[in-house]
Amino acid sequence: MVQKLFMGYLAVRLDIAPSGEVERVSAACDTLQADPADFRGVIGEDAEGRPVMEDAPADVRFSVHETLSGLYFPETEDGGSVVIPFEFL
Repeated sequence: MVQKLFMGYLAVRLDIAPSGEVERVSAACDTLQADPADFRGVIGEDAEGRPVMEDAPADVRFSVHETLSGLYFPETEDGGSVVIPFEFL
């Protein structure tokens, strides 16, 4: 059985500066949710002993944002944008 911690769709829009750097990463569509069949609830404690809950969709959003914000595109006169779709089923 394949474990899925999350499922849904995430389409990310990158606004690109004329220099080719990514200026902004934003969600154009986001239906990510934890897979109820694999949700583990509390996965640890923070430094103050408070419970830390699993949040796989937030982890994916963070990873996608961090990765895509570091991309570079060819220089252009006006910049531009691109939408990248992800499907997690």
